[in-house]
Amino acid sequence: MNQQKQYISVLDIGSNSFHFILAQIKNNAISIIERERYVLRLSKFDISGVNIISIENFNNALEIIKKIDLTSKSYNSKLIIVATSAVRESENKEKFIEYIYSQTGHKINLLSGENEAELIFSGVLNSLNDISNKFICNIDIGGGSTEIILGNNEKIQNSVSLKIGAVRMSQQFFENYELTEQAINNCYEYLMTLLKANLSLNDFSFVEKFVGTSGTILTILELLKKNSIITQEENSFSYNHFVIIKDRILNAKTIEQRLAIPGVEVRRADILPAGVIILDSIFKSLKIKELRVSTYSLREGVVFAILNKSNKIFI
Repeated sequence: MNQQKQYISVLDIGSNSFHFILAQIKNNAISIIERERYVLRLSKFDISGVNIISIENFNNALEIIKKIDLTSKSYNSKLIIVATSAVRESENKEKFIEYIYSQTGHKINLLSGENEAELIFSGVLNSLNDISNKFICNIDIGGGSTEIILGNNEKIQNSVSLKIGAVRMSQQFFENYELTEQAINNCYEYLMTLLKANLSLNDFSFVEKFVGTSGTILTILELLKKNSIITQEENSFSYNHFVIIKDRILNAKTIEQRLAIPGVEVRRADILPAGVIILDSIFKSLKIKELRVSTYSLREGVVFAILNKSNKIFI
């Protein structure tokens, strides 16, 4: 960078939330100086797979983007907008993208599953210096999809994007976000079958570190701390620790019961059980004993891609 300081703003339009970061660039290093999260579930996932962004959510999204744009302009920062599965799978995505552009002048960069995986992995590698030379598996559970990425600091060896997100599974299996034993079992059966069909254990036999990212996994880490299952300083958790909080969440059959668990947020209490079941299924399928957690993910990966001119989308 020619300037001593520069700012990059990134908005990530996900299935459950709009995530915004403002990064300060100084001496080729980044620091995140602002983070915002706006809960907006753009489209409904159902068994038929037909997703439509409503007119109401066209306008809700516009209001969020206008607010974020004001913050970006106050720092003289360029705003980069990316979108993942909620927009990617919507039948009216072109109209949504055109509408936002016509109202704001901002282009929405629609990421493929491959683009998304590459950017998430870049964010993770740049956040955890002690794993940069190791072969890692990154697990990113979103609202609409889950990315599982294998690689090291040289390149991604393999990645898979699965249509199993916390919002999608909640709407597919848990009516009114209430849990029954049958619905829980059905969800587990569906996930384990899908994972078995898409993941080969042989590919993961030489993984040195499993790393988790994004909302579901960050939430679980915080719940483990707030329920005194792990210490405040820890940034990883074992499967045995995870099972303790998983059982508490799945035994809380209603949203109200889940809100009684210390640390459960109103804006995630409905979809949290599905997220926990997804993570549990991945733990079991890949025989993971411990999961490291990274606070950097897709949004930070976009910043590094712009900074290093390493991704053709942003060049």
